[in-house]
Amino acid sequence: MNPSKNAPVINKSLACSGCGAQLHFAPGGHQLKCDYCGCVNDIPAGASNADISNNFDSFVKQNNALLHSADAGAVKCVSCGSITDLAQNIIAQQCPFCQSPLVLDLRHHRGYIRPHSILPFTLNREDAAAAFHNWAKHLSVFKPDDLVQSINNSSITLLQGWYLPHFIFDAQVVSQYGGSRGEYYWTTETYVDSNKQTKTRRKRHTAWASVSGAVTDSFKNMLIPATQSLNPKTLDKLGPWDYEAMVPFDECYLSGFGAESYQLSPEDGRRATETEIAADVKRSILRDIGGDEQKIAGLHTEYVESSVEYTLLPVWISSFNYNNKTYQYTINANTGEVIGNYPLSRYKIAFACILIAGIIIAIILYNNPGVYSHHVK
Repeated sequence: MNPSKNAPVINKSLACSGCGAQLHFAPGGHQLKCDYCGCVNDIPAGASNADISNNFDSFVKQNNALLHSADAGAVKCVSCGSITDLAQNIIAQQCPFCQSPLVLDLRHHRGYIRPHSILPFTLNREDAAAAFHNWAKHLSVFKPDDLVQSINNSSITLLQGWYLPHFIFDAQVVSQYGGSRGEYYWTTETYVDSNKQTKTRRKRHTAWASVSGAVTDSFKNMLIPATQSLNPKTLDKLGPWDYEAMVPFDECYLSGFGAESYQLSPEDGRRATETEIAADVKRSILRDIGGDEQKIAGLHTEYVESSVEYTLLPVWISSFNYNNKTYQYTINANTGEVIGNYPLSRYKIAFACILIAGIIIAIILYNNPGVYSHHVK
């Protein structure tokens, strides 16, 4: 098996300046480290990817131009010479034979759009393991008593570091609307009560007037996962992310980690923000209508400005076994937040249910002493 002429191009600029071995990114900084000679190479401050537009429409055009050219291909490891098939949408992984980094050179590969930015790993593997064990210790009181000890004694599946693709959308929209504003007013009316007494009371009415207008709303940092590898709900729970720590994309940060290209189209990504946008637009219109009550008869929203940032966010992914069942967990490699599944003790849950039922019965008997005495008689 040989790499085809259209195969991905491996980045060959990750060689150590000291011994020539492949460098790995060292989490927590902006350096590449050689595992063989210990040489440290600084990652130069990157410039923005001027060739990749942040304008949404322009980005979509660039994406559509590449849509059919990003296919899997065989690549040759520069360290051991072995040939590896890269799966579709994978832009970095480790060589399965020698564990050297296989990082695509996205500047010279027409099949992939280069990310605008990247959030480098802050937590290394040891930090991630510590975050996981701390999470396990502070789980629900309903976890099995031997869970933490079982995790400590078991061979936890090797933590895998991955950069997962996301879109960050900014937008400004203008919404034209038509509707009605209701203003309360009061009148006095006479009525006869149940005792046949004539009385007066105030009655509220609503005067409606037709209104129309326009509102402008701005949105920033709407984060949409563009990966199919993890449940979107898991990724949502992993946030928030430190946007201030993001840097212009550089392939050096991928070295030693896995990385995916986006699997969600930018159009579908922006559509995923429409629920949030629509809810905020509705609130803006109701405020603009004013009065005591509001009705929206119709509205039309248009994008005045729309930008997208294609970024990679870091996670550690792994799993553990308990009673022959596998439980997966994911760690935010920027903040240490852990999201995962874990077992619950059936005995603790049953005991809690019995205890709660007993307390409820005791409260009922205490507040109704006649119930117990009646049964005794």
